[in-house]
Amino acid sequence: MPDVQLYKSILDRESSKPNYERQYCSRYWHYEHWRRFLKHGRVFSALDIPSMSEKTFIKEQEKISDAWEVTALKEMELTVSEERSLAIQRGDVDSEGIPLLTVVVDGSWAKRSYKTNYASLSGVAAIVGLESKKVLLVGVRNKYCVVCARAESKGLKPDEHKCFRNWMGSSSAMEADIIVDGFTKSVEMHGVKYARFIGDGDSNVYKKILDSMPYDNLTVEKIGCKNHLLRNMCNKLKDIARNGKIGHVTLRKLTGSCVLRIRTAVTMAIKYRKEEPSKTENDKIMSLRQDIMNVPFHVFGSHENCEPYFCRDKKDKNYVTVLKTSGLLCRLLDVLNSLSDHARSLIKDVSSNKVEEFNSIVSKFIGGKRINYCLKRSYQARCCAAVVAHNSKTPVYKLHRSMYNCSPGGVNKRSEERKAARRARDSLRKKKLHPKTTFFSS
Repeated sequence: MPDVQLYKSILDRESSKPNYERQYCSRYWHYEHWRRFLKHGRVFSALDIPSMSEKTFIKEQEKISDAWEVTALKEMELTVSEERSLAIQRGDVDSEGIPLLTVVVDGSWAKRSYKTNYASLSGVAAIVGLESKKVLLVGVRNKYCVVCARAESKGLKPDEHKCFRNWMGSSSAMEADIIVDGFTKSVEMHGVKYARFIGDGDSNVYKKILDSMPYDNLTVEKIGCKNHLLRNMCNKLKDIARNGKIGHVTLRKLTGSCVLRIRTAVTMAIKYRKEEPSKTENDKIMSLRQDIMNVPFHVFGSHENCEPYFCRDKKDKNYVTVLKTSGLLCRLLDVLNSLSDHARSLIKDVSSNKVEEFNSIVSKFIGGKRINYCLKRSYQARCCAAVVAHNSKTPVYKLHRSMYNCSPGGVNKRSEERKAARRARDSLRKKKLHPKTTFFSS
């Protein structure tokens, strides 16, 4: 991340310039690529309107990139203060009075891998607060610098420039390095400790966090994302249904058609056991394990061990015997047994959706990962813009305030107010369409 004092001095100089240059700068900040700028330049020339030169465009782009990074730092600092206050109110502090936070972590790359090609030139990872649902820390790793690469190809020494290459390892190791760096510096930077984190099934990240030992007398706890655990279960069940060496084709088609029912049964068991009153957490975990292991029997018609809440209609046909004879039931139970081993995480009923939401904003800002923004600093600036958009929901307003210490015009305010109102309506509509199921009245 950039030096805050350096960029504050840059912004102080820029705020003293005439207003027409501010408008000139803000008009072009959203251009996604130099080729698009050239396209607009041709349109302006046809209309006999002067446009920027390439040199001016790059200069203005650098100024706005600086401003995005400074604004992102300010937004993340505000979020850390909010999370710190909430932790102190809950009494979630260690013996030294340092707040203990629960965070959500994940990373993404600048290009799609399609599960085969992990060769992205840049990657980003974020640490999001569970309570505030906002980004606390973001880090970017770049393997490439176009200035250095061109000089190296010609056998020359590169000209003096600001190099953003900061990673020499593999692309797949970027996420773990950023997250470990955030954990080890959390006390120094923000005065907090990340005691628990919610993540996907990537065990490499957790191993590196444990190996780094970021905190004295505190072992970081990992909570598995419910959505990732259930998705992995469904993928394994679909693989069983597609395996022609196991069971009759009719039974495999039946198994494939019941994957969603199995997931739904597990989800409802999690909700019930989580809300169940007058039980300790360990008792809830043991009950959830039993419910998960009973799911295949319930779905395929055997209700002898079903809890009263688990099913009502017990008249469906029983396929358990034929599934057991074919060997399919044993395979299904192996998958469910693997899932039940994560009952301690499942009972928390938490997911990494908020950090996935941030990743989707990054993807939108880099053109759906279809355009290469990894040559210089463009990728890093766009990740910082995504932080501002995710945390504040009013990115242009925040950028303008950061650059010029004044509010933007009424057009921008009305536009962002309409977007906020639309998001509120969509959220309310989704809640009405998908109301939460409650088993116990408060």
